[in-house]
Amino acid sequence: KVSDSNLVKRSLVQQFINMSIWKAQIDLEKINREPYYGFFNEVSGTNLILFTETAKLIVSEPVKQLVTGVAKQVALAVGAGILVLQVILFILMLPIGSLLEVTRDVGKGKFDAVLRHTGIGELHQLATTMTRMISELRERDHKIHKLMREQAERIRLSQEFETAKKIQDSLLPRQALSADSGLMMQYSYVPATEVAGDWFNFAYDSESQTTVISLVDISGHGAGASMYTAMAAALFSDFSKKYFSGSYDDEQFFRSLDETLAVFGQGAWSASAQMLIFQRRQSTVTIINAGHPFPIIKPKAKDPSPSRLPSTILGVSASLEFGRKKLVLETGTSIVIYTDGLSERKRKDGRQLGPSGIRRILAKIADDSPSIMLQTLKSSVEQFAQGEAPGDDTCIAVVQVA
Repeated sequence: KVSDSNLVKRSLVQQFINMSIWKAQIDLEKINREPYYGFFNEVSGTNLILFTETAKLIVSEPVKQLVTGVAKQVALAVGAGILVLQVILFILMLPIGSLLEVTRDVGKGKFDAVLRHTGIGELHQLATTMTRMISELRERDHKIHKLMREQAERIRLSQEFETAKKIQDSLLPRQALSADSGLMMQYSYVPATEVAGDWFNFAYDSESQTTVISLVDISGHGAGASMYTAMAAALFSDFSKKYFSGSYDDEQFFRSLDETLAVFGQGAWSASAQMLIFQRRQSTVTIINAGHPFPIIKPKAKDPSPSRLPSTILGVSASLEFGRKKLVLETGTSIVIYTDGLSERKRKDGRQLGPSGIRRILAKIADDSPSIMLQTLKSSVEQFAQGEAPGDDTCIAVVQVA
């Protein structure tokens, strides 16, 4: 206990006496085993000196409380900052993760992928660009698959057309006309598409020395027309056998073809047809016509002259009218039969060749073999067309009396 007798002996007072300063804070030795702070302060202008001894625990407690409070606030601020940062990172990582997931899906060809999170700012712009790119890729992928399907369909159709063409080619003459027929013949067959509606063939009977040549032009061209040419070929094969045996007359082929077109075509398909029946022993030819251009007949060393043979086409009329004409043929006479693909051949200015144009060309061709005559005729027609492609199937046959 501080008293008047021990005041001077106290450590704080001794420190003041020994120091030449008037104000100080000093760590004192432990008093009752507790550390103390000592403070002295000489009041200016007086003889008063204030001495204070205070336990360190009492002095540091507010500081501790302050430090603890500050530490708590700092910890709370740091925790809140970390939480806010986590939220920001989560918000940022969601669109990034979505972009990565969509990128992987697109890389695997899954163009229906959808961005679930688009983010904000530049991430949103990136997500918008990615969405537009995926949409374009999806549209392009659809176009590619559509093209692949169309290509597969084209290949399939091409294969089917190739098969149909082989079948149709097999319907044309497979061998040359017999020399015993007294005729020489050369023909050309040019379809406008893969398969066509023109058909040509012949049959020869050695016993009667009779040659039957038939030419059919089905309306239109393509797969539908080729089907009817196959029917015509089958009907002609049956007709020629029965005609030579005497079971059929020479018009039965036309009647059978007319009935076939009427039944199966139902008015949508028609045909023009022509038949030439050569009798070697009589040196005659009988021309039977069903709506077809009349043959061009060129006697040796003479110009061809125009001729007509009115008749009706097959497949559309209830009453048939066939044109017939019988001619005596001299040796060297050439007969040109053709489909309208030749007579309707156009040049670039729209002008058609026509039967008269064919006759003019043939008038300039010297009497030669059917092969040379046909070749010259075809080259002259191409010169007339001036590079314009044919618009229809074209069948030409040159028959010459040997």
